[in-house]
Amino acid sequence: MTIPTFPTDLPPPLMVDRQSQRMDARRKSTFDAGPSKMSRRYSAVARVLQFSFHLKLWQKEKFDRFYIDECAGGSRLFWMPDCLVDGAFLLDELGLTLLDENDAPLLVSKMMLCQWGDAPPVAANPVLRRQVVSFSVVELPT
Repeated sequence: MTIPTFPTDLPPPLMVDRQSQRMDARRKSTFDAGPSKMSRRYSAVARVLQFSFHLKLWQKEKFDRFYIDECAGGSRLFWMPDCLVDGAFLLDELGLTLLDENDAPLLVSKMMLCQWGDAPPVAANPVLRRQVVSFSVVELPT
């Protein structure tokens, strides 16, 4: 069984509503007296990402088909480009853009292995055949 990929023809998420938080990888040990001790519990930690997309009707239908059919109602893992770094220019140690032999800039490519968040996607604010779709995903460590 292959892992589906998030539809590439959907627009990028809205920058204003995007949130990211790493899960806590620490173990807290408490004592009878004095401060508690923190130690590392996991070597790899997932992070939770919150997205909002402004979608046209056909894009909303494509998103719904992906969620319902390809991801079995949110129960299957999927690949998704990391919108913060995917497509950005690759830089050297001085901050200059790296180029290939044809002087074309090299771009960063990063795909995240994701599972759907706790709540299903929410569609809101239908205005002029557009909707804002919000959902959360958990980026799994790879």
